[in-house]
Amino acid sequence: MKSKLKLFSLFIFSIFVFVAIYFLGKAFFQSQAMVQFIWNVNTFRGMFSHLPENLPKEHIIGSYAFAFKDYYAHLPRTVSQNADYYAFLIASLSAVHVFLLMKGGNRANQIQTVKRIFYYVAIVLLGLGIRLFFAYHTTGNHDMVSWYIDKDVLEHGENIFSVTDRYNYSPFWLLALKLLMKINHLLPRFSFMFIVRAFLTLIDLVTLWFVSRTAQLIGFSGLKAAALFFLNPVTIIISGYHGQFDNIAILFLFVAIYLVIRYGRKAAYVAWFLVTLGIVAKHEILQQSLILLRHMKRSNAKIAALFLSTVLLFLLCFLPYWREGSARILGNVFRYGGISRPYGFIFLDFNSAAAIIHKYLFIALLLLWPFCFGAKQLIKSSLIGMLLFLTFTSGISAQQFVLPIALAALQPSAGFYLFTITASLFLFGNIDELKMPFFEPIGWSCVWIAVSVWFILELKQKNTPAKFGFPEVF
Repeated sequence: MKSKLKLFSLFIFSIFVFVAIYFLGKAFFQSQAMVQFIWNVNTFRGMFSHLPENLPKEHIIGSYAFAFKDYYAHLPRTVSQNADYYAFLIASLSAVHVFLLMKGGNRANQIQTVKRIFYYVAIVLLGLGIRLFFAYHTTGNHDMVSWYIDKDVLEHGENIFSVTDRYNYSPFWLLALKLLMKINHLLPRFSFMFIVRAFLTLIDLVTLWFVSRTAQLIGFSGLKAAALFFLNPVTIIISGYHGQFDNIAILFLFVAIYLVIRYGRKAAYVAWFLVTLGIVAKHEILQQSLILLRHMKRSNAKIAALFLSTVLLFLLCFLPYWREGSARILGNVFRYGGISRPYGFIFLDFNSAAAIIHKYLFIALLLLWPFCFGAKQLIKSSLIGMLLFLTFTSGISAQQFVLPIALAALQPSAGFYLFTITASLFLFGNIDELKMPFFEPIGWSCVWIAVSVWFILELKQKNTPAKFGFPEVF
């Protein structure tokens, strides 16, 4: 009788929690602060509140008008109109959490299993919900605008490398855009910018599964790793708002690492091919191919052959576009060195000559590093390679801050938490991201300091000589 009374009391309390959080959540989503936040994000704090539509779409303002026209043509529901749904989701998860947290009894093992399942579901629902919130309610930034320019070129059947400078990648993303255009035709109710970011959200969801499974293989909490990756503000903002596709390269890399950890040498060539696909998707992870090969092969000749095969496959992707677009492929892809920011060693690039020297020294460092440094753990080596990239880079964009998150979620450290906090605050305030004025003082240099500290801490923890055999992978 007492247990039934206790259960009834707990149920009533959970209902109270649901009602309280529901009304608080609804008030928050319908508040003037939320209205102002969305307005700031969607108009770049008012700078693009009245976009002319008669400018050429290649013009920076005209391209925003070109993209935003699609967004407003779909008349998305406001946050206030969707407040009931958002408040219901948060209130439901909170009420169930309170109920499970306070539930005891003789079936402790069963309760723990239910809790674990619930927390996985909560991580997925919250991670998806926040990403899709941004994808639906916000207009995106410069990169999202570029996808509209690229979409227009593809719709006219033109060679994208011959008509625009707004494309700095391999043809891989073009194929993805063509697929997303077809999906958009099937779902005309949604804007193209929503379709793109919903797709990137799905990529994160697949990566989440591999993060959780890999964590279990190495004896780490799959639940904690899932939360640190999927609820990380950096991954949420880059996929849900920014709309960049670095997470596709990360997914290929992570699947490769998962297979190597699980199957060892048997997965060597499959893993190499997956990393190659990741490099074809976005060649910023080129160094990861060497890191992976160093952990799998004894012969430097085999490493060189496979690495050169990766580079060759990347180059062959451009062959169908070369005849008309060779000049832009060379200038906008092969010679592209990233964007100059007040970040790290980029401060030393006082002129074009210094910038070129920095760029090629940086590339040399990336390629030589795997032969000079190696940790026993493949995850650790890959993570340190990512941090090396972010510390010494000759050009940086905000989306690249997502690169180490999935790997670090498997081995969280003080450096990881410092970086996550700093990078998140930077993305909150940056004019190209969430544009919250309060966080604007957290600039590029703050993120570089955080990532450099993290890099040094990781080196101190696992600064072992390079292995020339087949070292442990976990």
